[in-house]
Parts: sequence; structure tokens; C-alpha cells
Amino acid sequence: MKQVFSIICYVFAGWMLATSSMFCFMKTDELIPNVPPLFFFAVTLGLVLLPGLLALLIGLRLAPNKNWQRDVGGTVCGGAGAGSFVAFNIFSMLRNPEVQKELPNLAETFGNYPAGLTYLSVLGLIGGVLLYRGLQKEKQDDQGLPQPELTPPETTPSDTAASTTGDAAIQ
Repeated sequence: MKQVFSIICYVFAGWMLATSSMFCFMKTDELIPNVPPLFFFAVTLGLVLLPGLLALLIGLRLAPNKNWQRDVGGTVCGGAGAGSFVAFNIFSMLRNPEVQKELPNLAETFGNYPAGLTYLSVLGLIGGVLLYRGLQKEKQDDQGLPQPELTPPETTPSDTAASTTGDAAIQ
């Protein structure tokens, strides 16, 4: 049951990442004229990404597999992929003159392509690197290769005494 709930949390976090990418494609100067674009993006992304981050952390805590890099990388790549798919569909819809007539607000609001594509590229890159590192770690664990030590080996008092004085080593 924990695994199912962690997967639901991962899907929700990826969905929130995909949703946040849509805000990056918005032209804020026409939507809200007196608010600086960077402030709008910071507040909007914070409000959208905070529940996603919380869901991701809950999913990581409940996941039976403790390979966090693989899980986070897959979630971020999934969110970037879904955001790219939705952005491409909206872009394609807006090329149709009938849609532009029916939805003039969408045509005016959606169009900050450099910011949106940069955001999606950075998300995809971060997710790809984490996913690759997580899969390499998993592959290394499966092959039984030695793991790098994170802590130095413990030494006994006799080892340190022998290494510091030359007389103990000779006797």
C-alpha cells in the first residue's frame, strides 16, 4: 500500500511540474501590467511547486526503494515531458485561425516561448542527470561492485600508536 501511495505522490509532483511550466509560457506584461514578470513567476511557481515538492518528499519517504536519484529524476523528466506535450499542443492549436478567433485571450497570453522552453530544458536536464545517476547507482548495486566509502575506516589505538612512533614498529 505504501508503494501505491508513493507512486500517486510522484505522479502528483510530476503533474505540478508540468503545470508550472505553463506559467513560464505566459506573457505577464499583458496579463498583469503593473507586476514585474520575475515577481509573478516567483510567486506563481512557488504556489504551484510547493504542493508538488511536498508530494515528492512524501513519496520519497514512503518509497520502498531508497534510490532517491532515480525516483526524483523520473518524476522531473515525466513532468518536463508532460509540460512539453501540453505546450506543443497549445502552440499547435494557436496556429489555427479559428481557435485564435474563439480563444483570443489564450492567444494573447500564451507566447513567452524563450522562458517556457528554457524552463522545460532545465527541468529535462536536471531530471535526466538525476535519472542517469540513479540508474548507474542501481546498476552498480546489482553487479556487486564496491561502493565508495563515505566515512574513513576506523583505526584502533594500537594502529595509531604504531604509525606515529617508529620504535613500536621496530619492536
